[in-house]
Amino acid sequence: MKKITIVTDSHPIHRWIKGKIGLLVYCAPDSDICQTYKDVIPMNELIGHPEDTYRMAASLVNKLLMEEPLLRGVPQLTVFQEQVNWEMHKIYRLLHLHDFLLREKFTVCEFIFPSWWGDALSKLVDYLHSPLSVIAPACKKNYKIINSLKRIFSYPPSFKALYSEWKAILDYLDPFHRRTMFFRKKHQAIDKEKLWYYTTAETFTNIGLLYEPFLPDQLCFLVENKLTGGKSLIAKKRHFVSPYRYALPSHVPSRLDVNDAVRVVGNHISHQVLDERETIAHYLFLQSPWLSLFFSRYLPIGLFASALFDHWAQLAKPAALLVGNPVFEGYALHAARHKKIPTLLLQHGLLGGCYLYYDHPVDYYILRGEFWRESLSPISKKRTQVLNDMGKIPHSNLIEKKSIVFITQPLHTGYMPIKMDYEPILLTVLSAVKDLETDLIVRVHPLEKISDYEIYIKQLLKRVGFPIRISYSSGNDLDEVLQKACAVVLVNSTVFLDCIKYSVPIISFDWVDFWFKDRIKQYAVFNFAKNLQDFYELIMAAYRGELWPVRQNADYILANTPSREIKSALAEMLKHKLTAVDEAHELQLES
Repeated sequence: MKKITIVTDSHPIHRWIKGKIGLLVYCAPDSDICQTYKDVIPMNELIGHPEDTYRMAASLVNKLLMEEPLLRGVPQLTVFQEQVNWEMHKIYRLLHLHDFLLREKFTVCEFIFPSWWGDALSKLVDYLHSPLSVIAPACKKNYKIINSLKRIFSYPPSFKALYSEWKAILDYLDPFHRRTMFFRKKHQAIDKEKLWYYTTAETFTNIGLLYEPFLPDQLCFLVENKLTGGKSLIAKKRHFVSPYRYALPSHVPSRLDVNDAVRVVGNHISHQVLDERETIAHYLFLQSPWLSLFFSRYLPIGLFASALFDHWAQLAKPAALLVGNPVFEGYALHAARHKKIPTLLLQHGLLGGCYLYYDHPVDYYILRGEFWRESLSPISKKRTQVLNDMGKIPHSNLIEKKSIVFITQPLHTGYMPIKMDYEPILLTVLSAVKDLETDLIVRVHPLEKISDYEIYIKQLLKRVGFPIRISYSSGNDLDEVLQKACAVVLVNSTVFLDCIKYSVPIISFDWVDFWFKDRIKQYAVFNFAKNLQDFYELIMAAYRGELWPVRQNADYILANTPSREIKSALAEMLKHKLTAVDEAHELQLES
């Protein structure tokens, strides 16, 4: 018997592990877990290099989604092509793991912690009848409403937090917003032939506000959730409307409509000519929890949204539609496309890896730097312009740039189920801040809560036994935070673009993968720490002013386009009544 033990979490292991160990956790080379178990198999050897597996995943997804039938005028699964690709990417990395285990003649594979990897490998071994025994604790089921109720009862009394959770429960129970239809006023004025901006998140709203001064007219904001996409608008006392204002009872799909849609989409993705390896990946995708979620929830909501946005486009007759993201906004984009309404996609932050392999139903991509053009497919590049306003950067001698800023990253919400060993990273930051006698600012991601980090860091400080000056930030005060920073610590965050703008040195980790890491390295934008000791020394160097911010390649990553050029280019795009996406679609079909 030849056994391998695979570790998928950084929690302490309360027993000694004999034999080979595979590590599916982002850990620093000098972290406790790597020092304890020195003979570990590297992650990329286990599950393959991410660029290779991503390319294979994209090829299969293109086959499955090609010429998908339209339901209510929209290719419903193609709207989620980025999520489909990430699911397929996981599967191809799982296939690499399976092949590696057989090639190295392992007969037993044990997972210490519950994980997607253990569950998925067990299914794969059963399907292929592989000579491999998989031992894995079962994953707990995730119940959205129960989790929301737990958070409600665990919160300190806060109306804002309670209301946010209560709204999430309502949206889950009433996905078609019948409550909005019931309480809506019968006669409401509708802004016609205006520039509309549809947003589903605060970050997307902010990029719309950034470009608004360069447009020929003020934007009318269509906001899916006022607690997220509406947050910045409320702060600025800007008017916005909900898309559900335009919903009608007839838009809600019947059970028969949903069953027919499930059959149509299911038949389409099940009748493709595939090779042997693609067939295995395809089987695992059909069994995946994500596809089950798509059929049970996303597809019914998609049918509803398709009819809703078609009705909105008919009533509002937009002069143009702008968005900051192409996923859930896809229904509105398709509605605009059918009615020959110009559409623009503004780059809100980092472009996902799928942009290299797919095209989106938009007429124009507005990018923030030439670097990002490399991330687009050949057909998308034909409709791309780099237009970015750096704005006025305040310089004040009164603000001392001595703070260390730590940007949190909700890796648990990512598509690749690989956790990160955060504790030694935070302990290193706390130690450096103590030695420097400076301030630490923890900038919390919008999908996370400040209170969670307050509790966690308080526990770490109690363990190490020293106090430090620490504050927490979230929301629209990022500019103020960066003006105080001598260094920003982050992983794969859109904040790195703001760091370039404010000339703040960026520190990251060489042991963590993200999709454009290899490409960004050549431009010396990030200071990648090789290990925890190197990470500590980089923080110290930044405080002493020895860590230079991006200078030589800053314009290539984040352009500084003259205001007149931005206004002229956007005005020209918005004049086009016959959308460029139709021509691009014809070229795609020919290819």
